[in-house]
Order: sequence, then C-alpha cells, then structure tokens
Amino acid sequence: MQFEYEVIKHNKGLPFKAFFASINSRGYHWHSDLELIWMLKGSVRLQLSKDDCIINSGDLYLLNTNEVHCLRHTTDDNLLLAIQINEAIASHYFESLLNVNFEAQHFSTQNDLSIFIKKSLAAIMLNTVHGEPTDLMAAVGGIHILMARLIKEVPFKELDKQVGRLKQNELDRLKKVIGYVNEHYTEKISLQQLADEAYISRYHLSHFIKDKLGIGFQSFVNLIRMEKAVTAIIDTDEKILDISEKCGFSDVKYLNKLLKEEYHLTGKQLRSHYQNRVEKSTRLSSEEHRQFSKDEAINILKDFV
Repeated sequence: MQFEYEVIKHNKGLPFKAFFASINSRGYHWHSDLELIWMLKGSVRLQLSKDDCIINSGDLYLLNTNEVHCLRHTTDDNLLLAIQINEAIASHYFESLLNVNFEAQHFSTQNDLSIFIKKSLAAIMLNTVHGEPTDLMAAVGGIHILMARLIKEVPFKELDKQVGRLKQNELDRLKKVIGYVNEHYTEKISLQQLADEAYISRYHLSHFIKDKLGIGFQSFVNLIRMEKAVTAIIDTDEKILDISEKCGFSDVKYLNKLLKEEYHLTGKQLRSHYQNRVEKSTRLSSEEHRQFSKDEAINILKDFV
C-alpha cells in the first residue's frame, strides 16, 4: 500500500522533482536521482541495506542515487517533503558529481547545515508551487546552491565508473527478485525457486539479498506478506484469519507476531487504530489515498523562508 500525494509533478525541463507525501508503505525501490527527505510531521521507518532507522519530525535524510530503500509508517500520522535531484544537473562542468556517494545521510541534529538545508528545501518547494518562470528559475538556482553546500560539507566518496556498471547489473537482478516475491507471495516460496529465477546459486542469492536489502531471505518474504496483509486489514472488512491465509501465512498467530514487532499492535488492534483515524479525516475516492492538508504543509515551509 502506498499513500503518496504528489503535489508537484516533474515540470518539463527542471532537473528535480518536488512533492509532499504521506506514507503508509512504500516497498523496496530505488531511483537514479539523489533524494532529500524532510519529515514535516510524524515519523516513518526507513530501511536500507546498511541502516534501519526512524526518521522523526524535523529530521532530514539524504538518499544516494540507486540506493535501495523502503519506507513504512509508524503508528503516527506522517507528512514529508521529498525533493529528487538529477545529479546530471552539473555534468557539463562537474562530471564527477555523477559518481558522488554521500556518507553522512541522517541529519537529526539542529545545526547550521541542517537549518540551511531546510531553508533551501522550503524555498525550492514554494517557488515550484508558485510555478511562474522566474520562480522556477529561482528554484533551479536553489538546487545548485544546495548541492554546492552538500559537496563542501558532507563527507562523500567518488565511485568508480566500472563499479557503477556492475551496480546496474545488481539492480536488474534485485528487480527480478523483488518482482517474483511480489507476484508469488501467496504461495510457498523457497530460496531455491528464487535462485532458479535469478540464475544464481542459493548460497549467492542468500548473501545477495542480505547485502542489498539488509535482511535475510525469509525476513524479506515475510515483510512483503505483512505489507499485503496490512493493506487488507486497513482497507477491507475481511476476517484477519482469512487475510493471513490469503497473504501466505500458515498461522494467523505468526502474522500477529510480526505486526506486534513492527507496530506493537495485533491485526485487530491495527484495524481499530486506522478506523479511528479515518473518522477524523476525509477518505478520497481511491482506496489507496487519505487526505492531508496541503495548506498545513505549505505553512510549515513558510516558517523557514
């Protein structure tokens, strides 16, 4: 399930995309743009191969290009601002920027740099919302100034171009693995089946999944199944037992165990929690969307400019 509200589409000709989002569950994915996330309200859990952390209100997180990650809600309502930047913006005079990999990524402390980043993101987003040609020019200028400050003050390493080519092959393989589990999560899935699909040995696949996703094979399958179950628990009136079976769990107790580890709630409690939230908000026509106040988000940004 993915509650994502793109207030701003990728304007033609702009080297970035800016949008507000309210996340429930965004499965493992990656993109070729650098991404800056600013948590405006609530919190989300971010999982990467090397990290599993909670991004709290006021925190910033910097995601490198092609960095595999997933986002999941906590029990708090959340609202974030995301700006995805095409690193080719300066390629004609700063070619090595395409291979930059930032090492410091989670900014949870208020300091000069984090304040500067927030002011920059706020100005970029507000100018993009306005949408006039001069506003968009100012937004693009803000992107360049932001990137220059990040390069100067955030530790990074330059990746070898050959490493980049190998990484793309790995991402293609990972896409196939994730796609297979998403398609067959209702069935019994073995590591050998998955290895046959990826054309590698069980041993190498096991280490590959752990290296790229930060969790083992069975934990990955269970996570996909749990996300599907949470969708059904929140958006349907089906019995929790039936949902458990449809999502590939052999025992509803095991599903509840995973839910309690992740949300500190059983399936029944999770449904009740979200039903109470829905009563306080407006349901959109799509079952995958819930409303949040765009004005609220804009007002938060205005405090920073």
